Amino acid sequence: MAIFFLLIAFIFGLLLIETMPIFVGILSFLYITYLVFRKGYKFAILGIIVLVIGVIISQIQLTHNPSDYIYQGIVIESKQNYLIYLSGGEKFYVAIENNPYEIGDFLKIIGKPQLINFTNYESRFDFGEYLRLKGIGRELLTPKINTIFATPFRINSIKERILANFAEDVQAILSALLFHERDYSSPFIQNIASLNIVYLFAISGLYLNFLLRGTKYLLSLKLSDTLATFLSYLLFFPYLLFVFYRVSILRIFLYGILKELNKVVLKSKFSNLTILSTLATSFLLVDYHLIYQSSFYISFGIAFLFQFVGITFFKEKNNFQKIAVPVLIYLCLIPFSSSFDNAIHPFAIIYQFVLFPINLPFICLSLISFFIYPLPFLINPYGLFIQKTIDLFMKADLKIYLGEWIPLFLLFYYLVIFYALYLLESRRKHHFYRTSLFLVIILLFQFLPIKNYVSSGVYFINVGQGDAILLKDKSTAILVDTGGSTYFDMAVEVLIPFFRKKGVDDIDCLIITHDDFDHSGAKNSLIENFTVKECYSNSDAFPLKIGNIEMVNLNNYDFSDSNDCSLVLYFIFLGRKFLLMGDASKKVEKEILNDNVQLTCDILKVGHHGSNTSSSYDFIKSVMPKEAVISVGRNNYYGHPSEEVLETLSKLGVKIRRTDIEGTIVYT
Repeated sequence: MAIFFLLIAFIFGLLLIETMPIFVGILSFLYITYLVFRKGYKFAILGIIVLVIGVIISQIQLTHNPSDYIYQGIVIESKQNYLIYLSGGEKFYVAIENNPYEIGDFLKIIGKPQLINFTNYESRFDFGEYLRLKGIGRELLTPKINTIFATPFRINSIKERILANFAEDVQAILSALLFHERDYSSPFIQNIASLNIVYLFAISGLYLNFLLRGTKYLLSLKLSDTLATFLSYLLFFPYLLFVFYRVSILRIFLYGILKELNKVVLKSKFSNLTILSTLATSFLLVDYHLIYQSSFYISFGIAFLFQFVGITFFKEKNNFQKIAVPVLIYLCLIPFSSSFDNAIHPFAIIYQFVLFPINLPFICLSLISFFIYPLPFLINPYGLFIQKTIDLFMKADLKIYLGEWIPLFLLFYYLVIFYALYLLESRRKHHFYRTSLFLVIILLFQFLPIKNYVSSGVYFINVGQGDAILLKDKSTAILVDTGGSTYFDMAVEVLIPFFRKKGVDDIDCLIITHDDFDHSGAKNSLIENFTVKECYSNSDAFPLKIGNIEMVNLNNYDFSDSNDCSLVLYFIFLGRKFLLMGDASKKVEKEILNDNVQLTCDILKVGHHGSNTSSSYDFIKSVMPKEAVISVGRNNYYGHPSEEVLETLSKLGVKIRRTDIEGTIVYT
């Protein structure tokens, strides 16, 4: 139990500086106070020491900079178009098309290191942040690679060779279930992502536990319980070689073996909670970046939850308790699964009950096909049946949008789940029912549109190289421009998920400043997929009042250039004066100043994404904004924002804010 308490202190230390310092700091103070009363001053001091160690470890940044840019190291992760490379204690990202290298290959790479700098968009998967949370801060550019040693065990080659035996559509299911690899171009993967049941199509501790227990049961019919246990783990060891990088799988294997060794060799000297705590600590000491990844929390969090209150009710033959366990798992996963589209799927619990018994035999047949003999005549029709089941779920699916999870609210949510599990284990069903009802009420408060009637803000949405600005005044929502992309649907993948997250159910008014694609490209898709009540793009619609917000267009001049015809919008909101310049040039700025001598603003949306065709020194000096927002794409083709504009803003003491650096910029 002591190790468990110290593990919590260590986790708080790792999170204290890197993740919500104030929130984690308050939790750390409350936790140490709890240790004082529960374990005494001496143990609390030990907890503080462990917490400080966690803080120190989280700030260790290893860098490796050989003068000749020649790196030697090992591949620790290999994907189709990139690899993660460990050299001199530092992890690097290396981009390689049709990557031929495998985990375990020892390589010499000549390449120039550079900070990772990927384009990201609001609501879409942020690959740069994903790498950062794994402890990867730099990439090696234009790499020249020589293989010093190639591991004889070619995991990817073996996977590809065996998967080739099956139908193309079924390969996506096999890759997801067996190896946690998802091809999001596959319609099947897109469907399970839309249903928020991706976790049911990835090999997990839950599946593996059933497989190990089933194998152990069969072996124990002829062998002793201990021998059956070790043999079951030995039989699945070849599979571990293909998925050892999965935290949940490695945790199941190591935890099971350590439990059995503790039982047989040490005569149950240590509790299961101590073993699990020691294992979690070991994982974090090997790579503390695991603490920033959801897989660690899902794998160890649920295991700790059950261990901490006892697992006696798993052994009961009570149908109520058999149902309660998957329901509890579903509730625990809601904050993680809802992060995909900020929605809860009420029928997901039904999907869980239906798909788990369907997927389990499929995994068994797949493992036989993979390690013993291919069975396409069974796997292909079985995979087709799973696809048809998912198609049926797609037709009947229901979404209830939750909005953003507040950290304090999320903590309270899990505390209530923990307490409900404790009541269930201690057989206090009457209290359990009341607590469960309270949990439902918590969820109701999360997805009821209460925030719509109390919150207001201006959001300069990160749409890359383009503009999209949301004005939210309680239940009133105005969108200025939509952004646009030729690579993906900006409305479906960026704007609508953002609106859902902010509790916006419809757009009262869409304003298009001008017809350039980076300002209006997502317009049609947004209107097709979301409720847009009114749409304006002509200057004769202004002045325009929507709810309590009144907008004035300052550009009523007759210019031939499309950028110079851009609407220039001025409005007062949240006690600030906003000026949105669209793509208006210096010529337009001059005309506006001539006709509006007293024009000033607090927040300026810089014209034309910071191009030197806009934002003249005289104009900035005259309107004198406190802050200037530049909506721009990272590493964009045009070289925006220009150094000239940045220098002008800096010289005049204007605070510069950029979506390519900050992401979505918010004023409340």
